[in-house]
Amino acid sequence: MTNNASGFDTRILGSVTMAWDLTILLGNTVTATFGGPIGGSGNTHNVGFNGNGTLVLDGANTFGGEMRIVNQGVLVLNDVDALGSVSEVVVTSSATLQVNDVGGSAIRDTATLDVRINGTVVLDQDETIGGLTGEGTVRAQDLDTSGAATVTLTVGGGDADASFDGLLEDGDQTLALVKTGAGTQTLTGANTYTGGTAVDAGTLLANNTTVSATIIKGWLTERSLEITSNAIQIHGGMGFIEETGIAQHYRDARILPIYEGTTAIQANDLVFRKTLRDNGKAITDLISEINSEVIEISKSDNINLQNICQRMSASIDITKKVINHIVSISNNKKRSAVSGVNYLMMLGYVFGGWMMIKTASKSVDLKNKNEMDEEFFNAKISSSMIYFSSVLPKIESLSSIILQGDEDILAMKKNWL
Repeated sequence: MTNNASGFDTRILGSVTMAWDLTILLGNTVTATFGGPIGGSGNTHNVGFNGNGTLVLDGANTFGGEMRIVNQGVLVLNDVDALGSVSEVVVTSSATLQVNDVGGSAIRDTATLDVRINGTVVLDQDETIGGLTGEGTVRAQDLDTSGAATVTLTVGGGDADASFDGLLEDGDQTLALVKTGAGTQTLTGANTYTGGTAVDAGTLLANNTTVSATIIKGWLTERSLEITSNAIQIHGGMGFIEETGIAQHYRDARILPIYEGTTAIQANDLVFRKTLRDNGKAITDLISEINSEVIEISKSDNINLQNICQRMSASIDITKKVINHIVSISNNKKRSAVSGVNYLMMLGYVFGGWMMIKTASKSVDLKNKNEMDEEFFNAKISSSMIYFSSVLPKIESLSSIILQGDEDILAMKKNWL
């Protein structure tokens, strides 16, 4: 079913009987309203909505299967049975699912709501779903100016496990979250909703490890190239002889920054999804956590720990300036993207400093207790000191490039390359 006529809206009041899967194509900002029931034999057919128009479901439908919204379309639910008995709702490719206040849950309480990257779900009423997955945005919004002050999203009705790496946020209404059912709902995104969280049944696992994972993957795989290349250099000509095995290590390391997301992909993910999506809140919170630990370690009487804490604190101050800069240029995606790899590498060195300072602190503590070989702890402390004097300062050059070099790079024209 297709309607591409600009400005021509459609209203269908009769029933639609599906003998197979149905795809609705709406272009040129067309609005199509279905008032009658949509269903079919066995009620297991899938319904797809594609285009940049608006599809309004006013009636009580009986179709099942999957409901998929793609492209830039908006699907509006105006009836408690608008989605029939669908088992999965997929919102992707800059599409929007708009759930109006219809007096009851419009999505089946065992259905999975999959909000893909750039997809958005807008809720004007309490909603119960089976599980929440994807990387998009779920927002509480008063669509008719008469909604309740708080919208509650209840997840877990299907008793299955689900993981959501997107954003749960307040709009002009407050969003609250309730976990029910026997399964585990995992939240790994930097959520900003303020309506509270309750676990009535099952497990709700909330963490923000994805920020760290992006940095660790990108930084360590690039470091592996440097380390294995240096190993070849140290072995001289012998490094190229297969019997030594050194060249094999370098070849194995060379694929690491490529598979499971290239370094550039990891950098774009870090900039746009892990930093700009919440205006730097998640990464700033993580840097604050590091800073708190550094402050605590700096209280030690050990002069070496005091010195490296001082250097780490200076690096954290630089990092905060860079984060603020990345956020401040967010209206220019090219400038943000240009800085991505250097931003990832800089944060990698900060993370490395975090781990080294923890290592040094623990080594000093255990050395004082005489629990293990003193030389082992001396080696750990010395390695940490070398990192802070010879490796961590690299963030100064990287931060300078980020803060001052993006516009120069963008000034280069394609035909000059």
